[in-house]
Amino acid sequence: MFIQSLKIKKRNSLIHGN
Repeated sequence: MFIQSLKIKKRNSLIHGN
């Protein structure tokens, strides 16, 4: 699912702390 991929990407960004 594209939405799921985006959600995961966003969560990854948060974990990385940008």
